[in-house]
Amino acid sequence: YQNNDLEYLVILYQKHKIIFTLVFLGIFVVGLANLVWRWWQGRDILYRVIVFNVLVIAYLWLFNYGMRYQKGIVRTDRVLLMNAPSAGGKLLITTDKGNCMEILGEKDIWYKVKFMHHEEWAEGYVRKNNLYLIEK
Repeated sequence: YQNNDLEYLVILYQKHKIIFTLVFLGIFVVGLANLVWRWWQGRDILYRVIVFNVLVIAYLWLFNYGMRYQKGIVRTDRVLLMNAPSAGGKLLITTDKGNCMEILGEKDIWYKVKFMHHEEWAEGYVRKNNLYLIEK
């Protein structure tokens, strides 16, 4: 299965998360020292403080929540993809063993997935026991 550019970046980030965090921490310390120095000299720091806080919050969000990207591989032949997380939902397609899908979320015993259907992306639901999860 080939990775797209986003998947490549997510995998790169997750492999080197500690290095990215240490670099960001170094930038944070230098930026904080710069703010304290400017404040001590009596210069205006409001704009820099706002930008600095936005960057810190963005990285903290990214570190804790932002880079979640999960895929699954179909375990068996003739797996049903439904339009709702219910056996009573409308059947969208059946898919075969080995197909790869992006997991968007989950509800009860169902995964919400994104899959390729007739050269277009579609969304549907598949039972959890029908997918092997790919850990990234």
